[in-house]
Amino acid sequence: MQNKKINLIISAAILWLLSCAAPHAMNDFFGVKMNPEDEAKFKITSYSQNYGASYTGSQTMDSKFYAYGEMDRNDLVIKVTNETKQPIEINYQTDQFYIYTPDDKEFVLRKPQVDKYPSASAIKPGKSVQFKLMLPSDFWRSVGMTAPNSEDAKLVEDFWKGLDQQNFSREKIKKIKILLAGKTLIVMKPLPKK
Repeated sequence: MQNKKINLIISAAILWLLSCAAPHAMNDFFGVKMNPEDEAKFKITSYSQNYGASYTGSQTMDSKFYAYGEMDRNDLVIKVTNETKQPIEINYQTDQFYIYTPDDKEFVLRKPQVDKYPSASAIKPGKSVQFKLMLPSDFWRSVGMTAPNSEDAKLVEDFWKGLDQQNFSREKIKKIKILLAGKTLIVMKPLPKK
């Protein structure tokens, strides 16, 4: 009986400790609200999980409205935080998300279905909203046979491969642009890795 109590207490303590663990940090990308003309001035200088991102830019950038992003194989998760005193509008129809490669090619990040998109119409002061976006896929392959029953049947194969989901990596992303409700711009750049 005594051993059962000890095992129960130890199990409860382990579960409690695991529930208190910090969530996985989003540490692939960081960005702030800015005007389009400030984009060239925005440079991330350092990053640590304890202190967050440090950057240089212009005084018109709003450090109280920022975003962190994390990339996995097929998705990009972006957490946007509003520490300003005003709500920031969001709208499924007008929110836009773009990835830019080092050669300045633009790719649209696809939003999920509307029922899986944040339902709020604004990010309220002191709150965060998380967007889970699908990485672009430009990949198709078609294989066919012309006149399959004829003697001179030819196998026709058309193959084209662009940047598909598996080809996108953190290193192939120069920046991410977010346009919320068609008016609030956030530019994100890769965080430095140690």
